[in-house]
Amino acid sequence: MARSAPGPPHLSPALTICGSDEQQREGGGSSGQQQQQQQQQQQQQQREQQGEEQPLAGSALPSAPAGGLAAELDLLSTWWDESRRTFPAVPWGPEDLVKVMAYSLAAAALFAAADAALLTPPPDSGLGARAAAHLAREGALAALLPAAVAAALARRDPWGRGLLRAEWDAGWVLRTLAVCAVVFPLADPVLYRAWAPAAEAMFGAAPASALVADVQAAAAAHDWGALSAHLAASGLVGPVWEEVFWRGFFLASLTKVLPLPACVALSSANFAALHLAPHAAVPLALLGAACDALYLRTHNLLPPLLLHCAWNAGQLLAVAFAGKQEFV
Repeated sequence: MARSAPGPPHLSPALTICGSDEQQREGGGSSGQQQQQQQQQQQQQQREQQGEEQPLAGSALPSAPAGGLAAELDLLSTWWDESRRTFPAVPWGPEDLVKVMAYSLAAAALFAAADAALLTPPPDSGLGARAAAHLAREGALAALLPAAVAAALARRDPWGRGLLRAEWDAGWVLRTLAVCAVVFPLADPVLYRAWAPAAEAMFGAAPASALVADVQAAAAAHDWGALSAHLAASGLVGPVWEEVFWRGFFLASLTKVLPLPACVALSSANFAALHLAPHAAVPLALLGAACDALYLRTHNLLPPLLLHCAWNAGQLLAVAFAGKQEFV
């Protein structure tokens, strides 16, 4: 006997009502969430509008960042930290230091012999001969001392380790030139007005400088050849050997055993002392400190060399054309 197909299941009124209530609750919950999101968006927009209006109204200006001494100390600390983090490890040790000093003394002895025999002009020589001798002396030192340092440290390969290098870096070149343009016209008068009276009180009157006399005489006689030779000697060639020896070797060696600020203090003090010019000690020390800081930050000899050359050239031109009586 055939059985009829089963019909759809029968839902009781109670179940139907419950299902309808659940759908309403879900629909109501969904619409409630949408309303809440819209309210949050509106509140966020209001807060943004208020934030934009407050500076115009002047009622809630943001506080200025802290400045003064604390900010400068933070900037200086950042400079030292970044210098310490990026400065290459010095590969040479105590035995290499002894070798550098021995080679440098040999170079100095060779220079003294050449200076006595070949480079010292006769007493009655003219401005051009004395200027040529000045350039020849600086050229000889620029050849001998860097060669002595390079020969003593060759087996340590400092160039391959990022030391004793001078590479073009447009960013640091521009920064250095900008600092020179702003600071030099201000620093020179301040340094000499502050230091010259104290130096004269401690050391007496400054001795006459043969270089200053020759430069002023060349400028007065319009001897541009002699003046150019002095400018090349002091403003270009001389700083080469000083930077290689003082920054590239001496300062870098100190970083093995001293904190960077102590390295700068000791290096700049020695740089000033070995110029044998107590009346210019403070300007020389500050020049050395600036070059030290540049080399430690860039581990590139070009920025301190550029600073040193610009300073010397500016000093010599001031002697020649502005009546300045000191050359640092």
